[in-house]
Amino acid sequence: ISSIPNIEVAPLASYNVFQVERGLDFISRNRLDVTEMRSGDLLIKVPDNKVADQYLNANYIDCIPVKITLHKTLNTIQGRIFSRKIINITQEDLQQSLKSQKVVDVRKITKLDGKEIVATGAAIITFDLIYRPETLKLGWETVPVEEYIPNPMKCHNCLKLGHTKKRCRNVEIFKECGTPTPHEPCTRKYCVNCQLESHTSNDASCPTFWKH
Repeated sequence: ISSIPNIEVAPLASYNVFQVERGLDFISRNRLDVTEMRSGDLLIKVPDNKVADQYLNANYIDCIPVKITLHKTLNTIQGRIFSRKIINITQEDLQQSLKSQKVVDVRKITKLDGKEIVATGAAIITFDLIYRPETLKLGWETVPVEEYIPNPMKCHNCLKLGHTKKRCRNVEIFKECGTPTPHEPCTRKYCVNCQLESHTSNDASCPTFWKH
C-alpha cells in the first residue's frame, strides 16, 4: 500500500500506527502480516483472493488516500522447462498458448553458436500461482516443471556478488587479476569473492558463486 502520488500525503508508515491499523481493520481484519517497507509503503499478506480484492478495491486507509496494488513478484512463481518442440515457437506465441495454465511470462534460454544466437529448447516460465506446478502441457506433450534458481547478482564494476554495477560504490576491478584498473598486464589470477588465486572472478566454476 502506498500513498497516492501527486497528492500531498506522507508515506503511510509515517502516520499514527493506530490510525492506520483502524483503517486496515475497517477493510478486513483477516490478514496474515503487515510489513513496513523501506519506502514507507506497507506490504500486506492476506490468506486468499477474496480478502485481496477487498483491499484492492479500497481507496482510503482511515482518511488517508492510498493506492493499493498487487506485489509485482511475490504473487508469482517461476519454473524451468525443456522441450525441443518449443525451439521454433516465439515467446509471445508460447505465452498466449499457455495462458490457460496460468502462465504470465515466458523467457526462452538461448546460447551463442559461433556468431549466431540460437534457442536451446529450455525456457523460464512465470506462473500466476503461489506454488510451482509439477508439469506443464505443451500441446499433447507433458513436460516437468523444474525449480528455477536464478544466478546471484554480480557487479560488473568490482566483480563482487550481491549487488549490481548501478549500486556499486567500489573502484573498478580488472576481471583477471582482481586489481584496480588501469594497470600493467596481469601477472596472476585472482577471485575477489573467494580470495583465491586458483581462478578468476568471472570463472563459472567459482565455489562462492555456486554457494550463492
